[in-house]
Amino acid sequence: EWNCNLCAQPKKAPKVKEQKQKYTGPLMADLGHCEVTCTVRFPKIECIACDEEEVTGMLKPPDWITCRACDDSYHLKCLDPPLQFRPNKWRCPPCKDRPVKVKKEKEESKPLFEGEHDDDCFMCFHGGDLLCCDYCEKAYHLKCHLSPLDNI
Repeated sequence: EWNCNLCAQPKKAPKVKEQKQKYTGPLMADLGHCEVTCTVRFPKIECIACDEEEVTGMLKPPDWITCRACDDSYHLKCLDPPLQFRPNKWRCPPCKDRPVKVKKEKEESKPLFEGEHDDDCFMCFHGGDLLCCDYCEKAYHLKCHLSPLDNI
């Protein structure tokens, strides 16, 4: 099955994510000729292992790591075994132990288009070798589709 980029796909329900606490405090900037004070909000992070909290500022301190799956934070030293450096992609032990979700076929999917497809490309209005959308009447040249397709 293939669908064009204009066909409406069923929208997934947005994930509800718990809001992290923010630190609100003054920030001063010296711009040379004038001094500016404004209030900024920085997130607090809490180590899941030791419950220590830290205000991160703009960049996460190098001794902290955040799970890419659940957004929990840990000190590198609090992990078992402790990590010496922060890897780019990391999952916490609880997330690593969870089975990877396999996408199931949706029972309530949009019905396949059963009519006649266009004889001309929806974008350039020329005929030729066209790729037909499985969900609507539109057809495209591979190079005309947004984003262009190299092959099927």
